[in-house]
Amino acid sequence: MEITEFATLFTIQSLDRAIGEAKQQITTQEKRIQALNGQIEFKRDELSEINTKFTVQKQELQQAERELVAVELKLAKSREHLTASTGQAMADAAEREASQLSNKQQDLEQQVLAGMENIENLQIEISTTQEFIAGATISSQEIASDVATEIERENGVINGLQERIENNLEELSPSLQEIFKSINKKYRFKRPLAVVEEGCCSECGMGVSESLRAKVNQGSTLELCGACGRILAPHPEKTFKPAH
Repeated sequence: MEITEFATLFTIQSLDRAIGEAKQQITTQEKRIQALNGQIEFKRDELSEINTKFTVQKQELQQAERELVAVELKLAKSREHLTASTGQAMADAAEREASQLSNKQQDLEQQVLAGMENIENLQIEISTTQEFIAGATISSQEIASDVATEIERENGVINGLQERIENNLEELSPSLQEIFKSINKKYRFKRPLAVVEEGCCSECGMGVSESLRAKVNQGSTLELCGACGRILAPHPEKTFKPAH
């Protein structure tokens, strides 16, 4: 194995990590639109619940209004009976009925007022939620356009980087290509290459024997970390060559 092949491997690793960063940018852009669409969907569900409450409150208000009208009619008749009563017993009975109906009237009036207030508040909620959905939908469409543009750009970057990786892979022997590809499946975007630092693998911390360190630093053979399985390479400054 030539030490220049390690330089090629470092170049491929660097290019591949750049692909990882570009993919992360795409994920970030996708999450932007997903988050906003999630908010819109949440508000639509919320609007549905508010509309249901509004319908129920309106029905309850209408029922209370009908009951109030009926009580007012009964109260008017009860007062007529009180005025027309000829005996004390009849007068007392009419007065008790009028008192009960009057209390019922007051309760229903309060119920009607509370119902009207609830409906007014729900109408405000409905209007506010509808405005949010309308505005967020417009924003979502605008952001979706921006996201599509950004994703297209990042995909272009990825394609360019991938082409450079393929060109660099061609500089490696077929056997080294296969070994690297196999290791890179496990550690893609997470450094398939490691160096020896302070007697240990720079990635997993496994100790490296002195004899193995000597082989790694020489760069003439391919050595793997006994723990994580990464390729142990000489330090990049020893293998440097211009990236392409």
